[in-house]
This record gives sequence, C-alpha cells and structure tokens, in this order.
Amino acid sequence: MINTINRTISNCVVASIALIAVTFAVPGIADDAPDKDAPYVQHADYFVARLHDLETDIKDLRAKAKDASGNIARIINRRLERKEVEALEVAGELARITLEEEASGGDVSKYRPRIVDKLETLPDTLLNLIAEIHGSLRELTDASADVTGKDQLALVERRNQLGQRLEILYQALIKNREMAQAYGLDVSAQDAKLTENFSQRAAGLSIALELAQEDVSLLALQASDYPDDKDIASALKIATDLVEVLADRLDKTVEMMTVMDMATDEYRQQLIVARGEITLDIFDPDVVLGLIGNWGRKVAGWVGERMPQLLLNLLIFVLIMVVFIRLAAFAKKLVTKSFEASKLQVSKLLRDITIATVKNVVIVIGLLIALAQMGISVGPLLAGLGVAGFIIGFALQDTLGNFASGVMILLYRPFDVGDVVEVGDVFGEVKAMNMVNTTMLTFDNQTLILPNTKIWQDVIRNVTAQRKRRVDLVFGISYSDDIPKAEEILSGILKEHELILENPEPIVRLHELADSSVNFIVRPWVKTDDYWDVYWDVTREVKLRFDREGVSIPFPQQDVHIHSGAVEVARPPAGDGKLVVQRPVSKSGALPGEEGEDGEGSNEGASGGESSAN
Repeated sequence: MINTINRTISNCVVASIALIAVTFAVPGIADDAPDKDAPYVQHADYFVARLHDLETDIKDLRAKAKDASGNIARIINRRLERKEVEALEVAGELARITLEEEASGGDVSKYRPRIVDKLETLPDTLLNLIAEIHGSLRELTDASADVTGKDQLALVERRNQLGQRLEILYQALIKNREMAQAYGLDVSAQDAKLTENFSQRAAGLSIALELAQEDVSLLALQASDYPDDKDIASALKIATDLVEVLADRLDKTVEMMTVMDMATDEYRQQLIVARGEITLDIFDPDVVLGLIGNWGRKVAGWVGERMPQLLLNLLIFVLIMVVFIRLAAFAKKLVTKSFEASKLQVSKLLRDITIATVKNVVIVIGLLIALAQMGISVGPLLAGLGVAGFIIGFALQDTLGNFASGVMILLYRPFDVGDVVEVGDVFGEVKAMNMVNTTMLTFDNQTLILPNTKIWQDVIRNVTAQRKRRVDLVFGISYSDDIPKAEEILSGILKEHELILENPEPIVRLHELADSSVNFIVRPWVKTDDYWDVYWDVTREVKLRFDREGVSIPFPQQDVHIHSGAVEVARPPAGDGKLVVQRPVSKSGALPGEEGEDGEGSNEGASGGESSAN
C-alpha cells in the first residue's frame, strides 16, 4: 500500500517536472502547432518536423562542443542537454497521440517506426550526458577541499545546478521508459543502466550527506565555543546549506528509484533523520523498523563505548553524595550543640531554621560537585534555576509575603513555639511555625493554621512571654459586713496558697463602693504556668471561707415600684428574702390616681447595682 502511494506521488512529481521542462525549455512547441481539433496526421507531421529540426540543432551543438573548452564548452553542453530533453519530450508527445490514434483504429504505420527508433536511441544519448555531469560533480567534489568562504558557496551553488540538470535528464529517461513499455519495447537494458546509475547516485549522495552532517555537528560545537568567530559562522552556514541541497537531491533520487521499484528504505530513513521532519515514509513499516534498528544500534554502541566511564562517574556521584550527606548530619549536630552551649537567647524557631539551612546547604553543595563530576554543566543549571525562581516568585506573591512576615517574626521574636498567644480572634498555644505559616492549638483542641502575614500585621498578645504573671481578682461584700474581717480572710487565703509568690507581694485593697457591694481587689503574683490553678483555687476558697465566717457576697438586686393605683412591689434589702406589697400614698394622703394638689400621681423607682468577680 505504501509503495503504491509513493509510486503514485512519484509519477505525479515526474509528470509535473516534465511539463515544466517542456514549458520552459521548449517554448517553440506551441508557437506553430496545429489546433487541438486538427487531424492526427497534422499533429504527427508537426512533431516529426520538430524532431528533425531538433536533431539538426543537436548535431551542430555536438560539433561546436568538440572544439570548445572551459565555460564555453559548459554552456554548449547545457544547451545540448536542453535540446536532447526537448527531443525526448517531442518524441513522447508524438508517441502518445500515436497510441491514441492506434487505439481508435487509425493508420499509424507511417510514424510508428520513427517513434520506436527515438524511444530506443534517445536513452543512450541521455545516459552519456548524465555520465558527463557526474564527471563534473566529481571534479567539484575534489576541488571543494581546497576552497573556503565565498568560493565554497559558489561550489555549493554549482553542485546544486548540476544536480537539477541530472534530475531533469533522469526524469526524461523514466518518462521515455514508460512510453517504451506502452509500445511493447524491451526496456530491460535501459532498466539495468538506470538501476546502476540510481544506485551509484543514491550511494554517493548518502555518503556526502552523512559527511556534511558531521561537518555541521563539528562546526556547531565550534560555534558554541567561539560565538564571535565569523569564519566559523560562515562555514557553518555553508555546511548547513550543503546538507539541505544534498538531502533534496537524495529525496528526488529516491522518488525516481521508487518508480523503478528499487529498495529505498535505508535512504528514506536517512532523510527523516537528516531533515528532522515526519513524512509519509514514517508510516512505512520497513522504514519504521529500520529507524528503530538504527537507533537501537546507536544506543547500543554508545552504551558499549561509554558504559564503563558512565558507571565510574555514577559510582563517584554516589560516593560524593554519601560523603556530603554524612557531612550534613555532622554539621547539623555541630550547630545543635553550639546552640545548646551558647548563652544567647535564641528562639526555637530560629534555632530549627538555622540547623535545617546548614544541613541543606551542605547537601546542595555536594549535589553540585557530584553533577559537575558527571559532566553536567552547573552554570546553565543555576541560570535556569534563577529564571525559574523569578517566574515562581511572580506567581507566588502572597506566599512570598508570608515568607517575609515569617522572617520578621524570626528576627523580632514576638513569640516562640510553646507560647500562649492571642492574635486577632485566635487564642491558643503555638505548636509549630515555619517561614510561611504558624500552627496554633486552641484550648478546646482545635488546630488552626494562620498565614504569617495575618499574624505580623495584627496585634500580638503573648500571654506566656514573662515568667511571672499577676492574677487579677475582684470580690464584693455587703455594706453591712465587717471590712477588716474580710481583708483578713482574703490575705490569709493568699498567704496559705503554696503557688502564690512572696515577691512581688500580693495585694488586697478595698477598691470600690459599688451600688450594692463593697469590692476588694485581690492581686497575687504567680508563675506563668500556675496562673489558672491559682485563679480557680483562690476563687473557690474565698467563697467557702466567706460562707464559714458569715461574710455575704451580694448578688444583683432591683427595687420595682408600681404606681398603678393599687400596689407597690419592692425588692427587700440584701439578705432579707421577703417580698413586700404595700399601697403607697401621696403626700396629701390620697392614693395614686386620686386628686392631689396638682391633680397628678407620682412615680419613682430605684435599682441596685452589681458585684463582680473575675
């Protein structure tokens, strides 16, 4: 299937090129040609006469070519080639219309012998011209070793021109072969010559293409080492152009070889590799298998050649990494012991980050050294990491803001791991922290993760930053209770509690005469870790002792006076517990609602205050 498609494509290409050759090389065909509706005989006579004129021109050109030399001989030979191709095209057109006439039952006996003679003799003439062009190509190849610069460019262009002339001649031969087969002629001798020519040409182009690719690879390496060298850049361009020319010539040759049913898989594989392009050939199983085989052999050869050195480098890489991992662990222990022995007040966060940074830096240095030992260039890798870092930093602006806030927290140390802090609406213990966020555990056992930006931009209240803390309590007694006795009870409670510190001295003072109570402030000092234990113990003990000593703790109370004409409901004083209902009277002795001096009743009320304990 693939060969059929390739053959069809090749036939179309050959026909198109042949048509172009006829149009540009023999413009005289259409000048005085008969009308397309003219009889066959008029067309045949025209082509016969045209052939006779071309044969005369060819003889004259051959005679001139014998006495010419240099550029004149080259131009004459080029004209001779065009005349030969034109003669073949005219003979082919005559053969075509003759076949059509013969198929329709017409008499073609007058023209058939002439056509057969041309179909049999023209190939030898064209093959001779092809041999001369091949000779010129060999001369150019030999001369290319001694020239450089612009002369080298001129040689490349000259080779391209000769290659184009060869393609025109070969395509003319293939068209002549097809017409000869249509006339039933034996083309085995012509096929043998064409096969030999195509085989030699394809082999030569393949070798030249591979050599040109090697030159391009070598010059590309030199250009990378010496980017400002103009001579190397010029040589690289010439070599690259030569690769394109040779690949194009080989591609055209492979197309013609496909028409001849010749094996072309090897050359098509080479073209795919040389051009780096995916073509229809990639769908040919033979081509695919050949490419895989070639790549497999190259990989096997590369592995066989470099495996010992690769294994040695890999072993050195592993050894270097093992050594630096051990060094990193040693550096971690050394820095840890330095922090433990140091008298500097360093936060746990700073200590952990410093230890981790030292360890990672040692490992990174080891990795860079190991990569350099493997032959990997570290400079481009670092440059690539820099570019990647810029892109990632731009994409993670919020994260970088959190990182910057983490650095500020690290430097100013508003809290440390284990501290109890209040930040915004969050109150709890700091369990962990890194450069991006902080993990807090609330007292109802909820884990909260706060971005460092939110922490740094808010008010931070560190409850456990100091070793000592004052417990602020307020207790109230009734106005009827003994104040000195209450003071004595409160002071005794503070002296008896083992967790309350003697220095600073606890404070018990009468602080406030509230609406319904006399309030004392009680302020003992404790260790920060004992705060809540003392708070709860003192509050409990005060209530128990006050009850035993007959000291009352007032509760909020309220007097309500109702002057609706019937009753007044009033709250009794603190400690009474009775509800009094009475009918109030006005100053004039009348009940509310009755006529008084001004005809109005009176309303009044009182409310009693509050007591508080913290």
